[in-house]
Amino acid sequence: MIENLLTPGKPIADISPELENAIAAVRSMPPRAQDAIREILESANDLTQTGADATLTDVLQRVFVRSVGEFFTTQRQSTQMPEALIHYILPVDDGIILPEPSETIKAALGDVLGARKSVRNFSTTPMTLQELSDLLHHSAGRRDVEAGYGIKDVPLFRYPSIGGLNSVDLGVVVNRVEGLESGFYRYDPVGHKLTLHDRGDSRLAVQDVTFEAEWLFHAQVVLVLIHNLDKVSWKYKTRSLRFSHVDLGAIMQNLYLVSTSMNFACCAVAGFFDERANDLFKLDGTRQFVSLLMGVGPMGRLTLAESEQ
Repeated sequence: MIENLLTPGKPIADISPELENAIAAVRSMPPRAQDAIREILESANDLTQTGADATLTDVLQRVFVRSVGEFFTTQRQSTQMPEALIHYILPVDDGIILPEPSETIKAALGDVLGARKSVRNFSTTPMTLQELSDLLHHSAGRRDVEAGYGIKDVPLFRYPSIGGLNSVDLGVVVNRVEGLESGFYRYDPVGHKLTLHDRGDSRLAVQDVTFEAEWLFHAQVVLVLIHNLDKVSWKYKTRSLRFSHVDLGAIMQNLYLVSTSMNFACCAVAGFFDERANDLFKLDGTRQFVSLLMGVGPMGRLTLAESEQ
């Protein structure tokens, strides 16, 4: 039945005009897109055979379950990092070199874990460049190197990542940081640098792509957590999307804990319009896309209600 749906010229009986149009659209798609549709249909069919009235969430979960078969094939899979990705483990050639970060975080881990919470109040005090350097390095910077993927010095980072491939890129919207012009930067965790991608005050633009997050306007920086599937899909294929979200949770928690240790306000935002956010930061929305925003900066005075949360 599924092959009949995808094969041009194969008639399908008893279907609505809407479904007929959808089938015609699928049949006109290129081969890889058809393969993706076939996998979704077969996953839905698996669930239907069990008597389930499957939702989209159920079907997507089934797609990931079935994808384990990609690792048990007769085709030998290379663990050599593709040459096109090697630049990700090297420092960028240009960019703004950040100040040398402080050697350690002096706050006790237990105290930080106990104090960590989302805070949306930011002071009018700018963040210093040294503070931004410490925040980025201790949350997401390189901490060491080791051999792997046929390469001598693969960087290790401050948070655990699937296969050590660091699938989350970190963007920084600078609103008020001493010594930095306002704009959108990308953080290079290997060379501990910032590269400027867009100049200008983007506070209103960021506010426009989010909902119920007007307070982001007052954050000294807005961190943009960007999934980069190219870093992991060569190895983990379909499951790379699921694995990458494990990385996202790890780096988010690091950012919360380091921010708390610095007495910074910090709050993650998942409420944003995907296409508008990706357009704002010039991402293709498929291989690279925004998964989370985080407002971070020196803390303002809390109201009584906020201090009791």
